Amino acid sequence: MKLHDTRSALNLKILLLTCVLTFALSACDPDLAVEPGSGDLGSIVQDGRPVVVAAIGNSITAGLQSGAMYASASQFNSPFLLAQQMGMPAADFRYPIFPDPGFGFSRVLLRGFNELGRPILDVGPSLGVISNSGSGIPFHNLGVPGALVADMTDDETFNTRINPYARMIGVEGQSAGATFVEQAASLDPHVLVSIIGSNDVLLFATDGATGSLLPAPTDSNAFRIGIQQLYDRVTELMPDAIVLAGNVPELTSSPFFTTIKWNDLSLTAEQAAALNQVPVYQQLGFAFQEGANGFVAQTGPTPAEIKQLGPNDFVLLTTPQDSLLSAGWGTQTPIPDEFVLDSEEAALVNTMIAAYNRAIDAAVNSHDKIHLLDLRALLKRATESGLRVTGSTPLTTTFISGGLVSLDGIHPTNKGYGILTNEMIKILNEAYGADIPMVAVQDLPAMALNPLP
Repeated sequence: MKLHDTRSALNLKILLLTCVLTFALSACDPDLAVEPGSGDLGSIVQDGRPVVVAAIGNSITAGLQSGAMYASASQFNSPFLLAQQMGMPAADFRYPIFPDPGFGFSRVLLRGFNELGRPILDVGPSLGVISNSGSGIPFHNLGVPGALVADMTDDETFNTRINPYARMIGVEGQSAGATFVEQAASLDPHVLVSIIGSNDVLLFATDGATGSLLPAPTDSNAFRIGIQQLYDRVTELMPDAIVLAGNVPELTSSPFFTTIKWNDLSLTAEQAAALNQVPVYQQLGFAFQEGANGFVAQTGPTPAEIKQLGPNDFVLLTTPQDSLLSAGWGTQTPIPDEFVLDSEEAALVNTMIAAYNRAIDAAVNSHDKIHLLDLRALLKRATESGLRVTGSTPLTTTFISGGLVSLDGIHPTNKGYGILTNEMIKILNEAYGADIPMVAVQDLPAMALNPLP
């Protein structure tokens, strides 16, 4: 099924839950060289039990890549990598396994590149089922693609949840708890990873702010109350657990929003002259010239709501390339609203992200054993200067070639999840006198481009 089919494009966006690809490293040293570690856990484990790691949150917690959960990629989910580095046997850390091609509304595949060098993306079926269910014990990784903050403490019966992934993994451990927080607490973890909050605004942004996935961003005050209640509940049920709490990255750190530039419309002098003669465009003051130009796009529910894009507007990665290249989208035909986040919508999204991060900071600072996993800082640094990894070229957020972001334009690659894991390890080593070895990021498999036969 080709991405130029509008229904397929919508399906792709449903699984871009995001968390915009979102992982961050707050240290000043840009060199991510692997440092050997003795494995000493310092003061992390004080009860004599074997170490236990658990996780709650969204698709970044879960380990989603290229729009789907599939076994060959999800084995690199960060909580699992962290557990291994801390000495928890791999067989003891349970996460949902979906045999390839996996589970999701659409797994993104690379079909090639068009004559302008832009990637041509397809979506393939990924409607698999969990292959390791039936134990009646909660999974250690309870990350849920598409989850909002409220979903972590929601006690609605799992069998009736709208989110199919939440249904599947919640039912597995429902005897241990009616919420994901309760299920995680039943595992009595020494360390809890919690990456949650981005979907409260990004489900709105990744659909061009049309409201079909999320009518509006979660109100900032409701978010503040919800995130505080979440971490209060986590601390109540797991008073001895160390919590690593993620925040929300900026829009411009995600290639989902930055790969197709607002002015990627390249015109000849003749083409520009013809567009300048279109009466509606003349009335609206649109101006075209030879070379780069802003696309014409719809910015509301009616065809009359159009504009010529400027530097603060975003064309989404899900925009069908065939339509831009040969069907007149962006010139004779405005790009549909669902593929554009205009400047006013982007300003709203940025305002909400800033408010959410302030709320997360406040919740983290209200509890001694909760530490900020600064998901915002790494993507910003990776976008601006790249990340150096031993034995590898610098990793950046550039789509495909950068190596950090998978084919959906939001979620990390295997190496990206390795970098995220190392940020967790750095926090634990510094705060608790541990000597946990870092993940050898350079040894993790490169991104699978999923070529079609």
